[in-house]
Amino acid sequence: MTRYKPIAERFIEKCEISMEGCWTWSGAVNANGYASFWDGDKTETASRVAWRLFCGAIPDDLSVLHRCDNPRCVKPSHLFLGTHNDNMADKVLKGRAAKLAGELNPRAKLTAAAARAIRMSSESTSVLSQRHGINATTIQRIRAGKAWVHA
Repeated sequence: MTRYKPIAERFIEKCEISMEGCWTWSGAVNANGYASFWDGDKTETASRVAWRLFCGAIPDDLSVLHRCDNPRCVKPSHLFLGTHNDNMADKVLKGRAAKLAGELNPRAKLTAAAARAIRMSSESTSVLSQRHGINATTIQRIRAGKAWVHA
């Protein structure tokens, strides 16, 4: 029968522990560069595992956030709990929020010129929606000045 090491022991083995700085994760990272840990049942971010091991339970509606902005850091004192909105506000406050409005957004289906044309057009929402391959709500938001406001 194979015996596995306790989760805490396996976890610590993957940490490069520093008293002054981050505890840098030497194990796997996910597609976004965040430390990743297999607990025997599922893979999740190592920061969540660190929080549970060293700080306690994580309420269902909260995330584990980084004070240090190092996605591979798992040092408990560098982590804090917050909502998704807290995480987004922290991102903006620290200048990490990308300004991907309009054509800078790789998922944009319109150009600024097309948005201006939509705004000035007298054609129906459904005609414009089909022509540009976007939904009617987006057409309405453009016309109301709530989307593509910079165009």
